[in-house]
Amino acid sequence: MPQVKVRKLEKDHGNLHRVIPEMVNNFGQAEAARRLCVSQTTISRWLRQNGYEYRIVWEQKGSR
Repeated sequence: MPQVKVRKLEKDHGNLHRVIPEMVNNFGQAEAARRLCVSQTTISRWLRQNGYEYRIVWEQKGSR
């Protein structure tokens, strides 16, 4: 995800580690992307680049 998008999302929504995984778990990647005005690919890449794995929900490795 380009840094410009990340900075804008952080400015608009705060800590993305609280925002993105919760939205994806509640609504799915496509709807989270629509609500954040970015592509689904952007959401998927952000999750992977930040150490999240898909299980039943996206969670950060070692967060248990």
